[in-house]
Amino acid sequence: MRDFAAFAQLVHEAYPHLHDRVFLQGHPLLELIVGASPVGAERLHRTLIDALEWLRPLGAALPASVEWRRYRHLQLRYVEGATPEQIARELQVSARQARRDHVEALDEIAQLLWMRLVRVGARPSLAAAPTATPAPRSATRPVGPPPADSLDAEISSLSAATATAPTRLDEVIQGVLDTVSRLAERHGVRLAVETAATLDPVGVNRTVLRQLLLNLLSDAIVHQPGAAIQITAGGQTGPVDVTIAVRGVDGDEAERDANSAGGNDRGQVGLSADVLEVSRRLAQSQDAVFVDERRSGGAVFRLTLPASRATTVLLVDDNPDAALLFRRYLADTDYRLVQARSAERALRLARELRPAVVVLDVLMPTHDGWEILQALRAEPTTATLPVVICSVVPDHALAYSLGVTDFLSKPVTRPALLDLLARLARAAAAAGPGDPTGSSDTDRRRASRPVG
Repeated sequence: MRDFAAFAQLVHEAYPHLHDRVFLQGHPLLELIVGASPVGAERLHRTLIDALEWLRPLGAALPASVEWRRYRHLQLRYVEGATPEQIARELQVSARQARRDHVEALDEIAQLLWMRLVRVGARPSLAAAPTATPAPRSATRPVGPPPADSLDAEISSLSAATATAPTRLDEVIQGVLDTVSRLAERHGVRLAVETAATLDPVGVNRTVLRQLLLNLLSDAIVHQPGAAIQITAGGQTGPVDVTIAVRGVDGDEAERDANSAGGNDRGQVGLSADVLEVSRRLAQSQDAVFVDERRSGGAVFRLTLPASRATTVLLVDDNPDAALLFRRYLADTDYRLVQARSAERALRLARELRPAVVVLDVLMPTHDGWEILQALRAEPTTATLPVVICSVVPDHALAYSLGVTDFLSKPVTRPALLDLLARLARAAAAAGPGDPTGSSDTDRRRASRPVG
């Protein structure tokens, strides 16, 4: 297909039938995006769902911004199943504006799909894509793609990936040093690292943080052969600071500048402007602060990372759509979702992460939810974790006998999930450092009730 307008029309047609397997299996988008396959409908469904996340604004966006409103509109309609009237009320716009937001948001999704996923042989090259400023959008006709912005696309793709757990900074730094060690040896660069005895986890995507540090270190190594690079990380409470001090072979000012606020002398160090720009954009996408303090004879890069304030929720469910739904519900909250799709991973994550709550599906492959619950209760490190059964028809008597904390009825709604988490948080706060459930088994059997 070489006509973007026709492609965009297919995207507009597909989303209202997002959950119709028969429709998707026979739709032209299947061949264009995922290729012919017996499970093509499932793959196309997953691709279209994931594409919605590409509209999430980078960095901190105001709830009233157009970008956030369009993103939320599609999430509400195609993930949470809200009606157009409900969407207009929640976003506090008129019905006419809501219809316009819907059309324009799908236009943007079509542009991203066209540039990033449509097979090369099925569309013109990026160089042949239209570059003229598009005409104003109409309510019925999709528009051609704007000029491609590779940097925005890559950063958006990385930032859309939700971190599964708070990121351990010491582990990331060590991994980055292992990656660049051979490059440093080849250029005669000495690497040293100094971290605080205890480093709080940071609230940034692990992949984004690795790429940011790799960008800076590899570029400094190549442009400053024979240099000494000192990486320092620490912070008492709150944000965590990372400093990369590059000292060239002809001076040690950069090392001294790491702890001073003197003037800078740009132009002395041949670091790449595009690498610095990418680093700034990556940091901004994670609400981190990046400062470039290049000096004569070296450079100092300061990175301030937000501390992780998220409370971990472990979802044990083999259905990837369940995790997607929960992540939408927990967006803009202090909860971070981790999914386990097998009993083995569920038990390992429960031991390692010590989540605030384990949300457990009953029907699981290989081992059912009851077996996982018994295993959690039998192990000392996980015995007191709050466990919530998430099921269509929960067996209350059996669940209570195995030490369940509460129930969450399917289909799960956002208010029901947030209400449950709030009640568990209040119970944990009342209990203090002891039993995290905040009650004995007898009390739980008396007080717990289904929600949903």
